[in-house]
Amino acid sequence: MRAVVDTNVVSAAFRSKSGASFRLIDEFFALPARWQWSVSSACIFEYEEVLLRQFHDHELVDAFLNDLVAKADKITRVECVRPLLPDPDDEMFAELALAAEADWLVTFNKSDFLPLPSLGVLLATPAEFLKVLKDQP
Repeated sequence: MRAVVDTNVVSAAFRSKSGASFRLIDEFFALPARWQWSVSSACIFEYEEVLLRQFHDHELVDAFLNDLVAKADKITRVECVRPLLPDPDDEMFAELALAAEADWLVTFNKSDFLPLPSLGVLLATPAEFLKVLKDQP
């Protein structure tokens, strides 16, 4: 199962080790992982910019991003499909999900990505996605 993860989920995981976002990321790094995280360069730069602005811990952010890049599915060719969404800042995640042929986009703002299900990408919050993973054989 392939997914793209919105920055708000990654940020939430850094804020709390007790929430669904942290459990989802922990699940990704578990062996064997039950899902594949798709990233692009733009996505990684977005994670870095937001995490450093919010948490100011360069070592922690760098370690996380290095581990993520080492394990994630790296999508190098992402086609522009803009305008697809109301918020231009969300477009890169929609484009990444389409380029990666992702099954899911995980976000706290599902309403921002409403066109994606009609294009074959399902939407879930971290808690909803964890339930999907749990229900998989």
